[in-house]
Amino acid sequence: MSTRVWPGTPYPLGATWDGIGVNFALYSENATQVELCLFDSAEAQAESVRIALASVTNQVWHCYLPDAKPGQLYGYRVHGPDGKDLYWLTPGGTEMADSDWNAGHVQCLGMGLMGDQIGETDEHGRGIIGDSFLNLFQAGDQSVSFRLGGRARGLNWELLVDTSSPDIQGHRPERLDDYLLQSRTVAMLRPKL
Repeated sequence: MSTRVWPGTPYPLGATWDGIGVNFALYSENATQVELCLFDSAEAQAESVRIALASVTNQVWHCYLPDAKPGQLYGYRVHGPDGKDLYWLTPGGTEMADSDWNAGHVQCLGMGLMGDQIGETDEHGRGIIGDSFLNLFQAGDQSVSFRLGGRARGLNWELLVDTSSPDIQGHRPERLDDYLLQSRTVAMLRPKL
């Protein structure tokens, strides 16, 4: 597939095939840059093409790829201000950089969802505030001590789910700096005030 890129349109949102090519449109109120990543297969370790979207209309980032076909595998890299509501962590507790996604430890990562930093308003103009969660994923065959770094450090946590031991759900809040994540496990924690 060639990588001819046209501006496209902001509507409809998502990836839309028009019989010739595909229009990509993504809404983001806080993005400072959006990149469309195209993959050759589901097993690909990295994108084959990365396209910086240059067209933005009413907070919708968009482009049109005249040579794209239905079934094209894609994803987005969305860059924005530090006060973001979603962030990714390495097992060492640092926020993931682009280079981290291709590193060996990518079998183990954390995803923070910050409900107090959504940055959007409801129909009455009030700021939306939701719950915050820290999700830890370990796909490898070894246990990993996951350092709760950055915005997660020093908080009181309630363990909601740990798939390695279902009987510990709802475990009492603890002040944690590290969490031992068993092999092939998902854990979900919630800050407890």
